[in-house]
Amino acid sequence: MGTQGQESGSTGGTAVKIAVISAISVALTAVATIVAGQMNAAAVRYQADRQSQPVASPEVAAPTQETDPPTPRTVPTLGGVPTGGSVSGAAPRFPSAFDGSWRGVLREPGGASWTLRASIRAGTGKADVEYPGFCVGTWSVTAVNGTTVHVREKITKSVQFCDDPSTVVLTPQADGNLHLRYIPHVGTYQAEATLRPQE
Repeated sequence: MGTQGQESGSTGGTAVKIAVISAISVALTAVATIVAGQMNAAAVRYQADRQSQPVASPEVAAPTQETDPPTPRTVPTLGGVPTGGSVSGAAPRFPSAFDGSWRGVLREPGGASWTLRASIRAGTGKADVEYPGFCVGTWSVTAVNGTTVHVREKITKSVQFCDDPSTVVLTPQADGNLHLRYIPHVGTYQAEATLRPQE
């Protein structure tokens, strides 16, 4: 009887220890689960906070623009005579000294000659020109250098012997006339004339 009582008491004590250990294990597992959950929640909040914060863009200094000095305009030339463009950059026009109707005889170095009539409107860049019996056309101012005007001649109606296009250089003279130099864009000859105002 005494031995059985001792064994029974020993078995009961062991069962209590096992129960206590199981309870502790369950409690530790629960605590670990709670701690892990809290850590995961904290990690999620930290990641959310990082994503919600604006990312500062690195400041980039604006490039410094260097202003180059303006390039002087070069007027195209034909035999030293400007054939297009304006030295000042503004639309070239006939000065007031060129206004009116003009007439002269254009002469080539070889002796050939023909009559020329021009109607110039000062303040504009256009004029009408006629070679009676040969052709008619227009003058368009391409450059004004001082008192000299350079025009491009365009034949609009031709009967015969008219070169197109050509450059014409007009220079006022002290006597009120205009000196004309004629330079065709084809050929090597040049011609000259003195244009006198017509009433």
